[in-house]
Amino acid sequence: AVRTTDCDILGAMLPIGLHDTRGKTAADRESSVFGIDGLAVRVYRWWRSCRFYRSNHLVLLAGRREGVVIGGGLNGPSAIVLDADLQRGSSQYSETFKNFPLSKSQDFEIRSIEVWTVTPDIEDE
Repeated sequence: AVRTTDCDILGAMLPIGLHDTRGKTAADRESSVFGIDGLAVRVYRWWRSCRFYRSNHLVLLAGRREGVVIGGGLNGPSAIVLDADLQRGSSQYSETFKNFPLSKSQDFEIRSIEVWTVTPDIEDE
C-alpha cells in the first residue's frame, strides 16, 4: 500500500508479485487495486471483459527500471504508477480495472510504502 502526502492510501493485491517483466506484460485475473479515503474503501477487481487482455496488450503489472505500473491498456493510463525512486506516483482510470482514480490528485508524492508477501513454506531437501 502507498500512503501519499495528502493522506490517501492506495494499493494492489498482486498474486503474481512484483518482478521485472523486461518490457513484456504480465497478467493475473486474481489481481485488484484499492483506494481508501477516510472510512470509504473502494476495491476494483480485474475486469474480465477487458479487450486489452484478450489481445495480449494488457499492462497489468510491468516491473520497469523506471518504476512500477499496475493496470493499464494499450498506451493508456494506469491504475497505479510509481516512479523508480519511489518518491512520486500517479493514479488514473485504467481499462484493466475500470477504476476511478485511487488518489485525490492524479499525481502525488509518496509518504510511505508498505509491502507484504505471503509465500508457501518451502522445506529444504
